[in-house]
Amino acid sequence: MWRRNYNLLPQDKNEDDFNRPERSDPAILSSGTKAFLRYGLIIIAACTALDSILLLALGYRYTKTVLFHVDPRKLETPSTYINFDLLYRNGTKTNLRFPSIQGLPRALAQVSSREPDKVDPQWPVSYLAPYGSVPYNDRHLLVEPEISTFVQFRVLDYGMENCSLALHIPEYGSETMEIARIGSTIDVWSLAVDSKVDLLEISFRTLPRRVSKIGTFTPRFNTTELLPSFTCQSGTYHAFLLTCPEGARKENCWVDLTSVKEKPVGLYMVQHQTI
Repeated sequence: MWRRNYNLLPQDKNEDDFNRPERSDPAILSSGTKAFLRYGLIIIAACTALDSILLLALGYRYTKTVLFHVDPRKLETPSTYINFDLLYRNGTKTNLRFPSIQGLPRALAQVSSREPDKVDPQWPVSYLAPYGSVPYNDRHLLVEPEISTFVQFRVLDYGMENCSLALHIPEYGSETMEIARIGSTIDVWSLAVDSKVDLLEISFRTLPRRVSKIGTFTPRFNTTELLPSFTCQSGTYHAFLLTCPEGARKENCWVDLTSVKEKPVGLYMVQHQTI
């Protein structure tokens, strides 16, 4: 009876065949390999595309820097009063009252109508120190019929944005001046500027365009004169030209003033509180 349920082992297989592990299905192995390769290629393609974009961006920046040079004077100067405008947007006024402040010129240069292409040398007077040549702290205001003075200011303080030009000439022989010769009147013109002017390029021919005449000084010893005020936003540049009235002669238009100390002597700008 029991022999009926007995089957003989295949004679073509030996014992080692039964001890071997089962082989993986070739079809399953093939699909897994394909998926791995597919995702690998996608990652490589994405990395290649990203590298190409970064390379193009780098090339664009390099080309823009080399071929399209940016004038440093046109770059925005960071403000030290970030978001102050937000505090006073709704017209809020402070209860604190501050006195006016005086700002000295950032640049003074002479230009000559007789030599329209001449560039006035900067800091022509200096002294030799152990660490090099140091310019004297002098501000030369010279106005004659053929010579005018270019001057530039930069407004720094926030909330002090009501400005006016001032001319202060101390008494004759004051220690704050080296030269003081005055006579008649000088006209003051505002110039069209919106950034720092390169004094190494300033000549009578390259002067910025005149905008308007803002007033007239009548220099006198031991006297301070103020011109009408104007709006001067914090961080902005303002330039002016001091010149003789049209048709004036040297005997009735001649101002030669050199101030040598860090004091509001000669030409300077007064700023009044506006908040």
